[in-house]
Amino acid sequence: MSRIFISHSSRDTESIDFFNKIFSTLKVSAIYEEYDQQEGRHISNQKIKDDIESSCALFVLLDEQIEDLKHTRDWIAWETGVAKGLNKKVFVFEKTKDTGKLGIVIPHLDHFIVYDPNNYNWRNYLKPIIQSFDNTSTVTTVALSSAAGAALAEDKWTGGLIGLGIGLFLANGNKDKTFGESVQCFKCRLTYFIHVSPGQLFRCPSCNQMYQQRF
Repeated sequence: MSRIFISHSSRDTESIDFFNKIFSTLKVSAIYEEYDQQEGRHISNQKIKDDIESSCALFVLLDEQIEDLKHTRDWIAWETGVAKGLNKKVFVFEKTKDTGKLGIVIPHLDHFIVYDPNNYNWRNYLKPIIQSFDNTSTVTTVALSSAAGAALAEDKWTGGLIGLGIGLFLANGNKDKTFGESVQCFKCRLTYFIHVSPGQLFRCPSCNQMYQQRF
């Protein structure tokens, strides 16, 4: 069975519960490991590196509590660096309610998803993305989109993004695969895929430049 490594804080039970419900319906498993100095959890960095290497991708679950956990924050940054060094896809998840509250910088990522764990349609949106890593399927989608890149507008609050279509997807519970829109931050020049609802404010997770999804 394919596995996805989950970089997280054990205190973020909301996100863990949300993703566990998705994984429980798929043939892809989640690996949860955390080095938490305050809680006395000591997992070797080699063990974590080995588990990341044996995984298909790395999911980073950001949460407001992580801002106050410097060691966890630094460990997450290390895990993303390891994943990119191993050519693993890195997905960064941030809750809509945390918009404007987080300043955690993730310099290595492929996808940035601003989601609402209380919106059931987000489960339907994320299922095909996670399922695409199922290596038991006849066809496995690992590229996760072939959309052309769009530059984010050089404006503090708004970014001109081309047809993401996620709003219609979430509103109708559409089960078609929608794997984000390729964009480039005008400030740090990082190119990645975004998954953001229309009108949603969001930040570039690499440099904290703020944007707003127009469509």
